[in-house]
Amino acid sequence: MSSLGFLLVDKDIGLPSNHLDSHIKRLFNIKRVGHLGTLDPFASGLMIIAIGEMTKALPLFKDEKKEYIATLKLGIETDTLDKLGKVISTKSIKDFDEKKIQEVFKELQKREYQYPPKYSAKWVDGKRAYQLALEGKEFELKKIKIKIYSLELLKYDKDSITFKTLVSKGTYIRSLAYDIANLLGTTGHLDSLRRTKIDNFDISMSTKEKDLTDASIFDERIIPDAITIYPDDEIISKVIHGHKVKLDYLQKYLFIKKQDKYLAIYIKEGEYYRSFRGFAIDNQPKELK
Repeated sequence: MSSLGFLLVDKDIGLPSNHLDSHIKRLFNIKRVGHLGTLDPFASGLMIIAIGEMTKALPLFKDEKKEYIATLKLGIETDTLDKLGKVISTKSIKDFDEKKIQEVFKELQKREYQYPPKYSAKWVDGKRAYQLALEGKEFELKKIKIKIYSLELLKYDKDSITFKTLVSKGTYIRSLAYDIANLLGTTGHLDSLRRTKIDNFDISMSTKEKDLTDASIFDERIIPDAITIYPDDEIISKVIHGHKVKLDYLQKYLFIKKQDKYLAIYIKEGEYYRSFRGFAIDNQPKELK
């Protein structure tokens, strides 16, 4: 049976995000899978994944804030700014204490911009930055606007710092770790990274890849400010033709169904709802859990 819905997956270390997509396609016998935000191969943690026709609903999820637990290795810089990269320089580590770390953290929380790593998926003249870096090309990346909501020290020793941070979407923790090292008078790279939250979704809600089953699938009720409705034939006719409809609901998103089939997602605009996405009925399972 084909499947339709969402998964909250705790990604394992060592696997690229697209490997997880491929595994889910095989596991649930589906052709379409999409995820909200990637994780580097060396990173683990929370991923929101849509399966089947529900990939059309991924834009409804907010992912404006993300929480990570990370460990910074001091004194060694790599070209990728993480443990998988090639060592390109080393630098002595100056003496520091908790007070100095906290001063650095406060300084970084004032920053509103950040330079992305050169080994990133940013576009530069029609190519991904990491492709240009692999080719040995020289290029510059523009600063990006970020927000660091919190930086919490968890533990440290003479050559490593473990911290928890809540940041805006698009913030590179590799760059943040490098900046911490730089402000401490040395260099460094990210030794570990685990994503623990995406907005209101916590890692405790997720399932390990090896443990995924049909019971792991969430329906559209997982999306904040969304409900499912089963309107009468008059409304159904308007929905099938993509027309606006006037409905008395408070929620921003409506998943409109006829019996067991999803017809469309509608989004609230004033007193009306307009079509946001339509579903291909033939691609839906006969029974939805």
